[in-house]
Amino acid sequence: MKLKPISQILLGLTITPIIALAVHQPGYAGEKFKCNDKLQNPITLAKTSRGWQPMLVWESNYFRISKQERCRIVSKRLQAYSDNRMLYLRGGKFNGLPVICTAIKVGGNCLKEDVVITL
Repeated sequence: MKLKPISQILLGLTITPIIALAVHQPGYAGEKFKCNDKLQNPITLAKTSRGWQPMLVWESNYFRISKQERCRIVSKRLQAYSDNRMLYLRGGKFNGLPVICTAIKVGGNCLKEDVVITL
């Protein structure tokens, strides 16, 4: 079994509060999340009262897809969940892997269609 570097584990522990802060911004119409994939390290941006703010910086190609594609996928998922008012984020497991997912209520289950990001 190959262990993940401590930096990836720490990233998983630190992005949850960042996502929660960005998602729980008061109502802004339209686009709330987008990916700037033109940089060496793509960035998921969240629209806040201060304008577009960096939320996630994609530095690793650890997964099977590029960091640019991962940025686009996760940003699109966050936007879709926001559009559908699924704003509760929680940690869980899916297929034995740690994930951050959305739920329609506090303590809701992590279902396949609700996975935002695999850590």
